[in-house]
Amino acid sequence: GSGNTIVDSISGIVATLKQGDGGALPTRSATGIVMVGTGPTSSSSNAGGYIDVNLDAVVFGGAITVEVVVMWNAFNHYSRAFGCGNGNSDYFYVGNNLATGELRWTVRQGSTSKAITSGSTTDLTLGIRHHIVTTVVGTTMKSYIDGVLKGTNTGTGSEPTSTTRSDCYIGKNHGSLGYLSGEVSSLKLYSGAMTQADVTAAYETAWLFLEFYWDFRGGSGNTIVDSIGGIVATL
Repeated sequence: GSGNTIVDSISGIVATLKQGDGGALPTRSATGIVMVGTGPTSSSSNAGGYIDVNLDAVVFGGAITVEVVVMWNAFNHYSRAFGCGNGNSDYFYVGNNLATGELRWTVRQGSTSKAITSGSTTDLTLGIRHHIVTTVVGTTMKSYIDGVLKGTNTGTGSEPTSTTRSDCYIGKNHGSLGYLSGEVSSLKLYSGAMTQADVTAAYETAWLFLEFYWDFRGGSGNTIVDSIGGIVATL
């Protein structure tokens, strides 16, 4: 794509690339939207670009799934792959925990937060594109990295309240923190919770992980062109 907007392919909602706290506007690459956020601690210089997905008029909540393909280039303090809420209440977010490579999935109802982490500060790797899925249904919250179940909270989790939310962003929190340093390739939000089989299928069909693809069926001549990067193979 091009320009500073991205259109949701299901409902036609227009997301907008924006600058935050003096940071740089996100830029486009062949594989996603690149954000150069700063903020290794909550009190350090926090700035960056982000995407406003403009869900202000959409009622969303209950059992949900967040699926995002994201690469971190640095682990800023609680940087967000995606978050959605009304200020500091009724929000949910997916991001890294503290300033580490541990994945965090949080749901907050009013003043009560429920969260799970993936369990290790090395679960996410800098410079590697990860397929992330987080789900909640009833009191069960789960998180998956590259098709593998990493975090589970059974019995004490909570579904997000079904309501409209004014602060729904890729790459930052509802205020001036959580700026992402990395690249987001896609975001999908679902009503209902994916199963492990659903997550596996989604991961296996995430073509964004594909670096090269030569299709040897049909064609003619002595060359075959890689359909991803245009590299020409020769017989």
